[in-house]
Amino acid sequence: MYHYHAMQIRFPTKQTAEQYVASEGWKQARFERCPLHPLGGCGFAHHGHYARKDPPGTLISRAYCPEASLTFSLLPDCFASHFPGSLDAIEEVVIAVEKPASVGAITQLATELRSDIEEPGALRWLRRRKKYVAAILTTLAGILATVCLPTLTHWRQHLGVDRVLVTLRERVAKLLPKLPCFFGFNPQTRAPT
Repeated sequence: MYHYHAMQIRFPTKQTAEQYVASEGWKQARFERCPLHPLGGCGFAHHGHYARKDPPGTLISRAYCPEASLTFSLLPDCFASHFPGSLDAIEEVVIAVEKPASVGAITQLATELRSDIEEPGALRWLRRRKKYVAAILTTLAGILATVCLPTLTHWRQHLGVDRVLVTLRERVAKLLPKLPCFFGFNPQTRAPT
């Protein structure tokens, strides 16, 4: 069963963003029924796709409910919600920052990852991702009644997985409509800035 809030619905998949694009995963993404009218009768129908910039070639399947005048999208587990890129890419950036490093090493990492912008902007970009991930991990530790694990590295060891954010999204699927974007689907409760 899919879970929705506003316009995004989880599309369960184990694929990475790159695998999703290579296999044209949007062609397998199908809505079972209208999220608002599960008994039908509203005219709910496929409504094309929309493109995401990263990775190039990404399309997300959409459907439209004419009765509610709402378009819904099936967001694969690998993608961040209302945020550019994939959960895996966000995770890898934060993992890289978690390694013991000097301020100079963090600055160098930020400018390497975001060579298209100046150093202060690259550092803000990096800090924002780290802050978003820390906030969602703290929230999920409470939801899952897990000892608060401070880093993604700790979560990887605890769960025995390489893809913590994708794994956790699957585990708390029913709560995604209430959790903040980039991880969950509630745009009214965005991650802290």
